[in-house]
Amino acid sequence: MQILNLLQAFFAWYEGCFSRDKTYTWFKAAVLGLLTNDDDHSGVTAIVRSLALPGATYEKLIRFFHSNAYDLQTLNDRWIQFVSAYAPIHVFNDRVLLLGDGVKRSAEGRFMPAVKRLHQESEDSSKGEYIFGHMLGGLGIVIGTNHLVSCPICVTIQDGLKSTATWEGSNHRSEIHEVQTVQNAYHAAQLIGRKSLLALDRLFMKKSVLEELDRLNADGDLLHIVTRTKDRCVAYEPLPPDYKKQGRGAPRKKGETLHVEELFDSRKDDFTTATVIQYNKEVEVQYLCLDLLWGSGLYKKLRFVLTKTPEKGNAIFVTTDLTMPPEKVIEAYAHRFKIESMFRDIKQDFGSFSYRFWTKSTPKLDRFSPSDAPDPLSLVKEEKQRKKILSCLKATETFILCSCMAMGLTQIIATDPAIVEETRESIYMRTYPPKGVASAPSVREYLAKRFFALLEQDPGGSIKRLIRRVRSAHP
Repeated sequence: MQILNLLQAFFAWYEGCFSRDKTYTWFKAAVLGLLTNDDDHSGVTAIVRSLALPGATYEKLIRFFHSNAYDLQTLNDRWIQFVSAYAPIHVFNDRVLLLGDGVKRSAEGRFMPAVKRLHQESEDSSKGEYIFGHMLGGLGIVIGTNHLVSCPICVTIQDGLKSTATWEGSNHRSEIHEVQTVQNAYHAAQLIGRKSLLALDRLFMKKSVLEELDRLNADGDLLHIVTRTKDRCVAYEPLPPDYKKQGRGAPRKKGETLHVEELFDSRKDDFTTATVIQYNKEVEVQYLCLDLLWGSGLYKKLRFVLTKTPEKGNAIFVTTDLTMPPEKVIEAYAHRFKIESMFRDIKQDFGSFSYRFWTKSTPKLDRFSPSDAPDPLSLVKEEKQRKKILSCLKATETFILCSCMAMGLTQIIATDPAIVEETRESIYMRTYPPKGVASAPSVREYLAKRFFALLEQDPGGSIKRLIRRVRSAHP
């Protein structure tokens, strides 16, 4: 019954977000179908199969994803607020811990908007160096009590949409993926209503990212970031407090240039030894903490933490929070890997990237076009075609959002000790997690097999009435 109560509270959270009741009904059916999906990565078809709906409902679900009766940003905002209200948010150093990263989804559709040639930085030899697909930016929030996970709160297409950003009715942005991730994190922090810390990988250590963060934090310090620099990082010493300009010319903005990597040797006697928590275990590290200026022309003061560990070797971590203890900087970045696990579960267990929305209004993908060729979407001039492309993109991102909701709900359910114990007893796992812990994929499998049995415990409940209604194909 606790599961059904949570689902009823979730659906009640979205009352008033839809201008038509039928669209609201299909939204609930879509989330339920993705929540009880049993490893079926066939897009909208998986929703029909998991709820045992008649075939006629497939077209109705397609129309729901394309519907104008809801605003996608409003649905995403409500999801963030629901997670902050119902999930056990992990507080790290008095801040909510957010995680951001990008993921590339291979897409072979010739008429899918925003599909482009993408370079893969992965060292996995089984992956091609270049693929055609979507570049997606994801944002997670760390939740849990005895077991911390990254709950997906925002996953959107963040590349290949510069042309659509100027179209009428579009909510797309023309900024680069890294800047959009920081913007999404700041917006999430506003909705949550608490100061937040965003953990990012080394590709986000860019001047444009720090400039955008300064712009967003103009009235305070709602959001700070922690990341890692490349090994060959150049920073600058701050000017001494007693610095006075002498002679002609502009005043200096920075001190001496430092090659940060060289400090591991030149200042090896200044390192401090401490014990920190990394990847759920205690690790002894040596660190050197320095506040230095970074970015040519920007010269923003950042906290650099140079670390030495026996297993991981040397690493340079950076944060914009100059008050954060260096041990906390090291621990915060270690949480970043949870978003990689989140992307794996989203893709492999919840089928979030199994969408197949396309429109012939999109110019056909040319796999052999030169790199300097104009964006195909920039060639679309007719307003009718533009609306169809925007509708296709909205359908794609709505499907991803509904799947993220399904995954987040399973993660919240997995915090219930009774459900955890029942999951462990009813599902065989070759390697069991620690006692009192259940993963989101195992809870999803439990729901897929036991969901209709749970409904029998509440024969007059709203969720059972919902399924009966959509099975009639005339909600």
